[in-house]
Amino acid sequence: MLNYSQKRLSLVGTGIKTISHLTKESEAHIKQADIVLSLVNEPVMMEWIEKYSKKNINLDKVYFGHQKRREAYSEITDYIINKLSEHDFICIVFYGHPTVFSSPGLDAIKRAEKLGVNTSVLSAISAEDCLFSDLKINPGDCGCFSVEATDLILFNRRFDSNSHLIIWQVGMIGNYGHEKPVNTELVDILRDHLLLFYPENHPVYLYEASLYPGMESNITKADVGQLSEQKYTTITSLYIPPLDKGVVDNAVLKRIKDASVI
Repeated sequence: MLNYSQKRLSLVGTGIKTISHLTKESEAHIKQADIVLSLVNEPVMMEWIEKYSKKNINLDKVYFGHQKRREAYSEITDYIINKLSEHDFICIVFYGHPTVFSSPGLDAIKRAEKLGVNTSVLSAISAEDCLFSDLKINPGDCGCFSVEATDLILFNRRFDSNSHLIIWQVGMIGNYGHEKPVNTELVDILRDHLLLFYPENHPVYLYEASLYPGMESNITKADVGQLSEQKYTTITSLYIPPLDKGVVDNAVLKRIKDASVI
């Protein structure tokens, strides 16, 4: 019977910009692991992993072996867990932040913990971090709501239009498979939903983070009413700035003043 308590499973991310976003800690895990299981969506990063890891298995074949992403993610998770019977230290490497819009690695970590495996998840730079920098946003000045596009309209998620709003995977609305042409009729649904909260001329920013050092991120300004006329890819996100600062709750303000010692 396997002694899983002697095994290690780490989950790391490469960040967004190829190689330059890779942390020293993540780099060490990649180099020290008995085997690396990678899904990085970028050939230069894959070459780096192939060069510096002891052994690397590219998970592209598993991922693209299914028409539906949910099925692909489930098989990747199973694949990772099965490899624990063969190796003592496995490092899973995903593009971006390893738990942001990426479920198989985190699912594998949770399953491995139940087996008694020693696990770790290392943070990495995400597309949201890049967006904050490129668009010069402080999410703490009036709050920030971050949501996936299909999830927003399907479940009618509540958000405050007086806070920053970030909508992910706009080009993938209703798409549960791999890359397909963007369906503008589905973008229409998102536009109509947003028009319930914003005027037609309220600005929005289409955002795609730069994948390589020295290259600019792709940022396009438009109006909410013009969303259906824009061009999208699978990595396009939307940033919508706040309408206003919001209304102060005077009752709460009074309690804050009464409790203040200054």
